[in-house]
Amino acid sequence: MRTSSSFRLALFACLAAAPAAAQPDSLLLRGVPVDAVNVPGRGIMTRCRHIESTVVVRTPEDAARISAHVWCAGGIESLPDSTLIGVRMGGDCHARYRLKVMKSDHERRYYVIATVIYGGCRAGGSAYLWIAVPSIPPDWDIVVRPRRVDRRDYTDDELVLAPER
Repeated sequence: MRTSSSFRLALFACLAAAPAAAQPDSLLLRGVPVDAVNVPGRGIMTRCRHIESTVVVRTPEDAARISAHVWCAGGIESLPDSTLIGVRMGGDCHARYRLKVMKSDHERRYYVIATVIYGGCRAGGSAYLWIAVPSIPPDWDIVVRPRRVDRRDYTDDELVLAPER
């Protein structure tokens, strides 16, 4: 028993002492690289519920194309110096939804963490949420990482874009 505890302690000490640069690029935290940092964002209220699962609005032309769609009641406008990202999310009838945007300079990608917090209901529900972030360069990718958690396990204080019920 003592050997097992000593081995675990030595292994932990070696792993803790390893420099961050020695960690492999594939080491992910919630589906994003370890070098990713938070990007400030704000929720956009609109009745535009596009049929595609994810929509990115970078220019006024993008906004006009999306606003012409039958599912985009009232249209959507591009914002100066901002990129709008719309994400379709599904959960149960009491679900809450959170969006958080992170960027990785190393991978030249923005990650949208789309969190569904289950509410304990059997019936289905969904939401289409929009977030505005500072302008994303056209040559950078945008990747959506879905995340589903039980309401008892959710502790993050991420951006709230849908009202709690």
